[in-house]
Amino acid sequence: MEGGGIRIEGLHKRYGKGETAVDALKQVDMRVAPGEVVGLIGPSGSGKSTLLKCLGAVIEPTAGRIILGNE
Repeated sequence: MEGGGIRIEGLHKRYGKGETAVDALKQVDMRVAPGEVVGLIGPSGSGKSTLLKCLGAVIEPTAGRIILGNE
């Protein structure tokens, strides 16, 4: 994908530590081209809000990377 869009590679988000830790996202890979419209659907607790919070830099992922445009 040249010149923009969103690329998510191996995104992982874990809340907590030890035996009580919860993985909200596990190895998420996704590409959204410039101008493309995407909807997120899924049951409660499936990680939709966590993914959007990571994309909006509200929370930091535990692992992986998000590339917005060319950065």
